Amino acid sequence: MRFIPLACLALTAATGLHGQHVHVSPAGNDQNAGTREEPFASIGKALAVTRDAGQGTIWLGEGDYYVGDGITLDTSSSRADGEGIVIRSEGTHKAKITGARRVSSFEPIASSDAERLISEDARKHVLVADLKAQGFPALGKMPDKFRAPGVEEVIFGDMPMQSARWPNEGFTHFTEVIDAGASDPIHWVTREVYRPGSFKFLNDRAKHWDITRGVYLHGFWCYEWADEALKVASYDAETRELRFAVKHGYGIGNPRRKNSKRQFYALNVFEELDQPGEYYLDRGANKLYFWPPNDITNTPVFVSLRRGPLVTATGVSNLVLQDLVLENGCGWAVQLKGCTSSRVDNCLVRNMGLGGIRCSGGTDNHVIGCEITRTGSRAVAMSAGDRKSLTPGKCSVVGNHLHHLGR
Repeated sequence: MRFIPLACLALTAATGLHGQHVHVSPAGNDQNAGTREEPFASIGKALAVTRDAGQGTIWLGEGDYYVGDGITLDTSSSRADGEGIVIRSEGTHKAKITGARRVSSFEPIASSDAERLISEDARKHVLVADLKAQGFPALGKMPDKFRAPGVEEVIFGDMPMQSARWPNEGFTHFTEVIDAGASDPIHWVTREVYRPGSFKFLNDRAKHWDITRGVYLHGFWCYEWADEALKVASYDAETRELRFAVKHGYGIGNPRRKNSKRQFYALNVFEELDQPGEYYLDRGANKLYFWPPNDITNTPVFVSLRRGPLVTATGVSNLVLQDLVLENGCGWAVQLKGCTSSRVDNCLVRNMGLGGIRCSGGTDNHVIGCEITRTGSRAVAMSAGDRKSLTPGKCSVVGNHLHHLGR
């Protein structure tokens, strides 16, 4: 597998190609003619040479197209009415636009690291890859609070893996709030939140965790409909008080049911890497710790790197994305902002950290016949038109298969 970095769209069209069809292949070369027999290597080159060609189709040959900087289209990519730019796969779902790079050179975990793992079995199976030595960029910082983090993840084959967590399934809970960090309700469910709160852990499990590495608890801290992951600031092994580093919007504990069970689980905990399919990304050392569910010599391991959308189009008209796979990014797969008469058609969108396709503003935009799965939050977010003037947006989301969302 060969990853091809995308060129910036500031490229100028220095080519004699004036046809309406341009071909790209991971095995191509940007010095080629852009024909099926002599394809370009990068989507950026293809976009540059078709910018002034009127109606045009960019055919992507089978393979992976790594978009570390994303694909960005603006008004210069627009076409006149009746003309458009189509980016599509030569075979349905054969061309993959990806925000991830493959990881190689795994080694057994060092004994000094292994002794920190709670599971003795894990010490025998966890592997380590030095991402820095493989030329990966520095991993981004985790946000202090989130619902879907939108950060780097590990993909095994085409399935996202699980950041090391406890318990491995479901939730644990607490009932004793030490510091709610908030007032009683001042209006319906709203509370004035003063500071990060704290609660008493039911057992001493947290004494094994190195809080300084960045531990998060994802739970329903006040109300059953408001979940959030919060970074942990400290844990007192004697009193079992766990205090957060950041405020939850409604405080800690339900003010109307003081002793109700508040459900949560811990994630991004190195010491809890204890079953196949779990991983821990050491963001300081740029290393991946992973217990693979199967033989890694037969299944590729990827780390998603692209934080922004894989494809961003702003103010573009008559754009079509068709028959593509858009996968393995930290954020959204496609973002259309103020576009007109554009559509995403028969694409497979999977393994995105935030969501699938986001369309805001513009008119006559459509998401048709796509499969969107294994996103961190939503599948499609569509907003258009004007409520005050009752101006229709003329947009639609039709015939899509949306499943396994909000992981």
